[in-house]
Amino acid sequence: MGVEFHEGIGQVMQGLLLVDTAVLAVEQLGLNLTFLTDALTNLLTIVAAGLALAFGLGDRDVTRNVLAGYYARDQFAPGDGLVVDGEVGTRGYWDRTRKHESV
Repeated sequence: MGVEFHEGIGQVMQGLLLVDTAVLAVEQLGLNLTFLTDALTNLLTIVAAGLALAFGLGDRDVTRNVLAGYYARDQFAPGDGLVVDGEVGTRGYWDRTRKHESV
């Protein structure tokens, strides 16, 4: 898939599974580890929120371009003439299998 840090993600997931398995095993022995499970849940939530925030702030330009494309397809029909920053062109259209330059 081209994910360069796949080994690190795999190791983190393996560690999480080992911790989860250990907590479940100790709970089966009758020890109350509610405080530990709550602390781990809070930690994972904080890490996930941090990653989501970093991803969201890092991809503002991508999100802006995706939304701009969505609204442009909504506002302009294929074949409409457009002028953007002094550049003149026509809006083409895309289908699922190939790109059509103009109508």
